[in-house]
Amino acid sequence: MVEQKAEVRDLTRAPRQLPIEVDGAVVYEILLTLWTAFNPEERNTSFEMGDEWYQRVRESTPADLAEEIERLGGPHCGVWLAVMGLMSSAPHPHEPEQVYD
Repeated sequence: MVEQKAEVRDLTRAPRQLPIEVDGAVVYEILLTLWTAFNPEERNTSFEMGDEWYQRVRESTPADLAEEIERLGGPHCGVWLAVMGLMSSAPHPHEPEQVYD
């Protein structure tokens, strides 16, 4: 029988280089608004715009589009997260006209 030994590695001396990019494009706001408006588990009352605004967004969205948006959410919002990742890796500028074309 082979006995495994716990190995401790000192990672404190390794250089830490984390690339940071700030991108405040409107397309992220659009995606986050859709995500929160159509997520049944989201409590929109805590947002500055209030639940009434989100209710108007839901009511003014055609039923077939609302169904597709809700389907993107799924149990863990994986598709929304993937779409956000695609947006961040798309060529700049991240504006709706360039991203959605």
